[in-house]
Amino acid sequence: MGSLAALKFGTTSAVARSTKYVPVPYRKQSTRLRSLESDVFLTHVSELPTVQTRISRYNRSRDTRSVLSPQLRERLERNSAGTLDLTVSTTGERTSVATRGQFGREIHGWRPTTEEVTTLATSGDIIHVPTVSSTKVGLSSVSVSDVAKIASLDFVLEIGHDPEIRPAVNESAGSSPQPKSRPTPADLRSSRHMDFDSVVCDLTPRTQIGIVGGGYTGETDWRTPWAESIGIDSDKATDFIGDDWTTGTTHGTTVTDTIANMLADGSHHSNLFVPLQVYEPDYGLVKGSVMRKAIEYALVNDIAVLNISVETAEHERRCPGTVCEELCAYTTAGYLAVVAAGNDARETQVCHPATSHFSLTVGGYARQCTGGYHRHANSNYGQITYADESSNTVFCPWCYQAAGTDEFQPNVYACYRFSTDAGTSIGGTSFSAPIVAAAGAIRHEVRGVDPFDDKLVDFESMNEKQICDADASRHGDVLHVPSLI
Repeated sequence: MGSLAALKFGTTSAVARSTKYVPVPYRKQSTRLRSLESDVFLTHVSELPTVQTRISRYNRSRDTRSVLSPQLRERLERNSAGTLDLTVSTTGERTSVATRGQFGREIHGWRPTTEEVTTLATSGDIIHVPTVSSTKVGLSSVSVSDVAKIASLDFVLEIGHDPEIRPAVNESAGSSPQPKSRPTPADLRSSRHMDFDSVVCDLTPRTQIGIVGGGYTGETDWRTPWAESIGIDSDKATDFIGDDWTTGTTHGTTVTDTIANMLADGSHHSNLFVPLQVYEPDYGLVKGSVMRKAIEYALVNDIAVLNISVETAEHERRCPGTVCEELCAYTTAGYLAVVAAGNDARETQVCHPATSHFSLTVGGYARQCTGGYHRHANSNYGQITYADESSNTVFCPWCYQAAGTDEFQPNVYACYRFSTDAGTSIGGTSFSAPIVAAAGAIRHEVRGVDPFDDKLVDFESMNEKQICDADASRHGDVLHVPSLI
């Protein structure tokens, strides 16, 4: 069986002896949220039917391959030597955390135990230990030859590959558009496009918007640093790869200012925006574990809306589940993560975490057609696979439990290419997503907490303006802000 056989996975492995055990989950009747002050109860990985099946298979056969994700098994088939980065989901323990934001609610979740982390540290470098959102430990520089030993530990329930994530870059920032060739910010806010102008909404401290990406430098493709003029929460703003969130990228700043410009007509509180720097400019990437830190940080700091204009280094037609557990925890709290679909002209793939059921995925539209707008040719879309039941393979247990075998993405569309107030043309779903994030903030302010699937229904049922190539819009059409109120 290639490298898996060479690594002696399975019943012949001398280390595969212990029976795996799972904790008692929280009572499910307690999981329905009633308000933004309600306690939140999170799901443990062992509650997923797919993971339960894998654990049962291991306990019957002691086959260590049972606890490896399909993505990791494929990786090991290709590479039988060297090192790799892993995520290791453990039995862990219950924990409760009082959020540090405006709601002060209790998050009842899960974390790895100190003993589990200490044991895993003998096989690699610990790069992330969650505090409440999961028991998924980030473990780097693990020898391939140690994977079977880790898989055999009685507290190890699932092992996955920890990939890198890179920003979805803007396509043409800095170029000057031809006269009247691009919609202006005023156009985007008008009824000709997304119709922000029809909604009067002042955002109060109950609503904050986190921007997971390249920090906020103040260098922007907008004439005005719009987010700075409205207000940045410098106490919550965080750099997860260094110590200065103001030394990021123009991309991250322009994304943030795009959200702010869509909200420019309101009178908002002065700590509306929270830059969350995850991009490592020296390497041009974001580690999956760093993304997980940022999402958990938003959860425990009451940041109700996230914009994530990032994508995996490879296009995906199936969900790799890299940050789905964390997004599930975040949305369980009643919050909304808005994610760019990617700009790779793919008709069967979008980019993770846009592949996730727990993200509101945004595509980009271009020129007008009868009744709406065409999908921009570069904007990704596709039917994303969560499980292949014919081969009994589940690629993302979290999405599979929530949505079944597959799901179409994007959920909604916004303008792909437009001019800023500086006359600069910016393009890409990186800048479509912030438009939707602005609308998501308005919805949160007006509607408060509700289940994530209710949010999906609202965004997917807009029909004021359609996406003309219907194969690209099986759910969502063009964003229409008044439909969210």
